Amino acid sequence: MQYLVLDPSSSCVGFCIGTIREDKAHFIQSSGHLRPPKGNAIRRTDNLVDQVMALIFKLTSDAKALSVVIETTSGKVNRARHGGGGAGLAVYGDAVGSIRTACRLQGVEVLCVPENKWTGGHAKEKRKVVAAHHVVNYDPAHDHGGDQADAICLFLWYARNQK
Repeated sequence: MQYLVLDPSSSCVGFCIGTIREDKAHFIQSSGHLRPPKGNAIRRTDNLVDQVMALIFKLTSDAKALSVVIETTSGKVNRARHGGGGAGLAVYGDAVGSIRTACRLQGVEVLCVPENKWTGGHAKEKRKVVAAHHVVNYDPAHDHGGDQADAICLFLWYARNQK
């Protein structure tokens, strides 16, 4: 089965495309970032949805089955990042919800994984090291927010933990 794994936000979507065989052997074909042009949150989100849909169309054009695994929020607010008030969470939620809905409308299976379930409490820098170990062309220096690393690591976690 082919998987498109997404680590979404309203400013960047990290992605990983991988395959998991029935024997749970897994392979990463590619990974990267989708970035919208600068603008207000609604325009950025709309552009990211368009980019994700284009990627899904490309991946399903040869009739391969595809599932999308998407990181979602646990609903907990990180005081260090959000000042305890949830700043930015509404925009993030809109981006995640818009991408999830667009995928579902395309008939693609969407599997949601809360960030606190798959990260295991490991810091973003450690996840970048893991990503670099598994993907030859991954460069942590060009992954400032760790979005690409997170998509790669979420794919690896999902491959190990799927039922």
